[in-house]
Amino acid sequence: PLRLRRQDGEADPAILGEFVAVGYVDATDPEVARFALDAERLRLVSRQVVRAPLGVIIASAFIAYMMAPHVGGLRAWSWAGAAIGIWCARAAICLVLLARPPQGPRIQAWIRFLSFSATASGMVAGSAAFLFFGTPPFEWAIMTMVLVSWGAAGVAVSGAVPTAFYGLVTFFLAPLAVAWAASDLPLKWMVAGLLLFTLFYLILYARDGAALVARALRVGFENEELARQLRARETEAQGARGRAEDANRAKSRFLAAASHDLRQPLHSLSLLLDHVLRSTQDPKTSKILRQAARSAE
Repeated sequence: PLRLRRQDGEADPAILGEFVAVGYVDATDPEVARFALDAERLRLVSRQVVRAPLGVIIASAFIAYMMAPHVGGLRAWSWAGAAIGIWCARAAICLVLLARPPQGPRIQAWIRFLSFSATASGMVAGSAAFLFFGTPPFEWAIMTMVLVSWGAAGVAVSGAVPTAFYGLVTFFLAPLAVAWAASDLPLKWMVAGLLLFTLFYLILYARDGAALVARALRVGFENEELARQLRARETEAQGARGRAEDANRAKSRFLAAASHDLRQPLHSLSLLLDHVLRSTQDPKTSKILRQAARSAE
């Protein structure tokens, strides 16, 4: 039997990581299911982070190109380089995680790393609100829309690990709301309020989405466990049927052999009775012999 617990009854993370890697999960054990859930969440987020750099490059380059004439090329493109660099570094690390999935306690450590790196990425990208403060209203409004869209897209990237998204989107939108409130632009308080409302709404959405992802993963693990049990029972049933068929064939062979062994003395007895019947002249004896012959048949 598969054992995922140590002698003290606690789940063995080292052994568990191997079974998570091959897809076996005992969904009936809460601790085992928790480790498996964390491993799958880590895999999902890593896959999305690997896909993100292209969009980050486009958005960062667009903002830097738009802001360079107003704040200087060095500041604009340095910000873009930092934003792109941290995302590319995250993507490279996630590629390694996908190629060599961590096991045991390291799963939680890497989830914490994803949360920290997402927060750092949000801080770098969100710093645009202060670095580009005071630029013309049109460029400022366009940058606001790009950053809001960028932050909202983080739900798809980090949604399976909500703490990572919380750090990312908070440092995206909170500085932007503060910058709008500190500006002298029209409707600044309304825009700042909308940004904070968007931040709150996205956090709630990410929390609910993460709960749905976790539920879907648990259902998937339970279905895999049921399928495994069904295959095991089907194998047991096939083995029992094979044993029953073997026993039936053995019984048939035994009865055939027993029938043959019984018929030989009866046939000899029948021949003997027939011979005696022909040799006797007594009617009473002949009657008894004929009855015995019929019984022997």
